[in-house]
Amino acid sequence: FKSFTVEDMHDSKFHVGQLFSSVDLLRRAIREYSVKERVSITFPKNDKSRIGAKCEDGCPWYLYASLDKRTNSVMVKTFNSVHHCSKKWQVRAFTAKYIANKYVEKIRANEKMTLKGSGELVQKDWNMKVKRGKLGRARKIAHNIIYGDEIAQYDMLWDYANELRRSNPGSTFFVELADDGQFQKCYFSFDACK
Repeated sequence: FKSFTVEDMHDSKFHVGQLFSSVDLLRRAIREYSVKERVSITFPKNDKSRIGAKCEDGCPWYLYASLDKRTNSVMVKTFNSVHHCSKKWQVRAFTAKYIANKYVEKIRANEKMTLKGSGELVQKDWNMKVKRGKLGRARKIAHNIIYGDEIAQYDMLWDYANELRRSNPGSTFFVELADDGQFQKCYFSFDACK
């Protein structure tokens, strides 16, 4: 049986006997499939050991997977790949968090991107209409990811200073903060270079 990996996420294809390391990975793969195919998929059965996913009423697409004791993985037991429904302009799986994770690097490169510009970019890439509110929430989530990363990096300065002092005895490391507690400047000198 072929195991599904995170690398397979960009092109989610399912078949009977396919293995997933967790139910969460299968859920993410189904949501990715839902967005790429522009179909509305719901989860009528959804718990820690099994998952059932179906398309809208009248469409025969169905997937059922449950925990397999032999492989200790989640295995697809039933799968019907046929769709009789039409593609949608809005899909429930296309959330603000999903958009933010897909476009975080583009937002990092162009922080002044307008909502109209990001809406046009999303529509060009995915052929889906996105409301301004959802785009605003996605931009806010992306900004939290970007600036959260920077704050975490600055927090690691203290660990770097301790490691520098441990591995290079006699070296100096000073961090100066502004009045509001934000990083202002840093000075370090290796003992071997003195």
